[in-house]
Amino acid sequence: MVSPEAVKRAREKSTTASAKLEGREVPAEYVRPAAVQRFIDDHAAKSRRCRKNYSRDADRPA
Repeated sequence: MVSPEAVKRAREKSTTASAKLEGREVPAEYVRPAAVQRFIDDHAAKSRRCRKNYSRDADRPA
């Protein structure tokens, strides 16, 4: 199994490489605004709940 930290590093590396290819690099010193981070965190939490509910429902017989 792959650790969550390894997944995070791979995601960051992929995102950075993709942005560079598209000419939209983000400076290394950039700090995301707190409101944006809250939005991302809330969205991720909702997504996790949705996936959890979906997989639980998929196990039930029809």
